[in-house]
Amino acid sequence: MTGGRARVVVIAGAGHAGGTFAALLRQAGFAGEVLVLGDEPDPPYHRPPLSKEFLDGPIEKWLREPGFYAA
Repeated sequence: MTGGRARVVVIAGAGHAGGTFAALLRQAGFAGEVLVLGDEPDPPYHRPPLSKEFLDGPIEKWLREPGFYAA
């Protein structure tokens, strides 16, 4: 706490950008509360442009391990 005020960051959107921003906050040493708000049922994952080269394997790939965001 700084000056008696809690440090909270609220991120609107739980997709690629929101998940990356939350991770960068922690990597930069932010110790306050991070709230990521979104309707997505799964943790953030990479959504590549659709292309035939991706059809041989899974298209979505996790940005971080699912437990990362809960921690």
